[in-house]
Amino acid sequence: MGETTLAVWWAHKVQEGFPDGTLLVNLRGHDREQPLNPSSVLVSFLQALGIPGARIPTDLDAQVGLYRSSLVGRRVLVVLDNAGSAEQVRPLLPGAAGCVTLVTSRRALTGLAVSDGARPLSPRLFSRGDAERLLRAVIGDHRVDGEPEAVARLVDLCA
Repeated sequence: MGETTLAVWWAHKVQEGFPDGTLLVNLRGHDREQPLNPSSVLVSFLQALGIPGARIPTDLDAQVGLYRSSLVGRRVLVVLDNAGSAEQVRPLLPGAAGCVTLVTSRRALTGLAVSDGARPLSPRLFSRGDAERLLRAVIGDHRVDGEPEAVARLVDLCA
């Protein structure tokens, strides 16, 4: 439904509220490739936060601890896109008061809501009127008015 596009759009819109940066990763939870494991993501996040590779532990729990302590006092937006499970996401949650995490997934990750305070959001589909207004903004009134059958078919195909 365009979760990634929506997440990236929103991240750009709120970026100024996170002066210490954004950490973004495609977790590949629903890709043909193997989903990323939290440890490899943490290594890349820690390096992005300025931690030298030699200081990054190999143990997942130690990586989580270093990651979370590195975020204390920072305002960072963490975007975890295409998550496969709550277990994949949980070690990547910052836990620092100034940080916000946005998780996208094709699955309802209810475990995050139950035990980690996540608030699930489900974007709704566009109404026909919303879809037509979007098309007018993208391709112009002239094309929408000139090809109403094609516009109706495009709206139907895109749900």
